[in-house]
Amino acid sequence: MSETATIPEVIYVGDPLCSWCWGFAPSLSKLRESHPERFHYRLMVGGLRTGANAQPLTDELRAYLASAWRQVEQSSAQPFDHTFLRRADFIYDTEPACRAVVTARRLAPAKVFDYNEALQGAFYQHGLDPTKVETFVGIARELELDEKQFEAGFHSEEVSLETQQDFDRARELGVHGFPALLVRDGASVTGVTRGFLPPDRLIDALAPWLS
Repeated sequence: MSETATIPEVIYVGDPLCSWCWGFAPSLSKLRESHPERFHYRLMVGGLRTGANAQPLTDELRAYLASAWRQVEQSSAQPFDHTFLRRADFIYDTEPACRAVVTARRLAPAKVFDYNEALQGAFYQHGLDPTKVETFVGIARELELDEKQFEAGFHSEEVSLETQQDFDRARELGVHGFPALLVRDGASVTGVTRGFLPPDRLIDALAPWLS
């Protein structure tokens, strides 16, 4: 067996419009920065609110999100722009944002984690619309991805299909909430966290693979 084949794979399953995933972003970044060679890193999108689960930003949903965002702020110290919740015309559909992440993954696999975090920040920190292609292309530009290729890919049937395959694969792995982190080591897949963990606790949870 080659040396490469023995390296465990960290599988991160999240949704760019999941507030706890935004809270988890510093933990994920610290892991990748602290142990860049110890694991292969794979990002999958899970589809938090898609299809029939997408819904308008009603007063009830607005109140729920405001409460959830405050909890994430308190637990993670991640910044949130609450003014976005005042919008009356927003449909909370996470499929376009997931499709944007998959587009970035196809164009530049080495930049997909950076793209995902930038998209999270664009929504939660800066209040940009996370359903508009202009937002997605703007982030691609910042990360020096080809804008025309990105936009064409985003609208393609291949990316739409691959995004749905991510959703299906996440369910096959038993992931029904986000963020989730798993480790594939050989033939076995082990769940590390099904939910938020601060950076140090995430590193501790991965101790069996770091020793």
